[in-house]
Amino acid sequence: MRRRGGAAGGGEARRAGGGALSTAAAVREAGARLALVEADGRRTDWRALGEEVAAAAAWLAARGVGAGDPVELVPAVDRRTVVWVLAALERRAPLYLVHPRATEAERARQRALV
Repeated sequence: MRRRGGAAGGGEARRAGGGALSTAAAVREAGARLALVEADGRRTDWRALGEEVAAAAAWLAARGVGAGDPVELVPAVDRRTVVWVLAALERRAPLYLVHPRATEAERARQRALV
């Protein structure tokens, strides 16, 4: 994960029904309900996924990532990508995806656009 400086932030996004739009809210609302099924059949409930997301969000926060600070992610088709996407959303940090085979020059050009 990479980040660039930006504004610190607060507040919570809201969905149309008025509830908070966050993993923490999903944990409160859905707890033991199924959140994720992986290709190998591993099943994860919202509570367990929420713990992983909270840890990743804390890692981002410890590095100064907050609302408005762009986060670079090289995605894969796996649970880690889901966790990091949700963690960036929890921090209200815009996320941009970088192709795994992108050169450093291509990545720098993409960073310049953010």
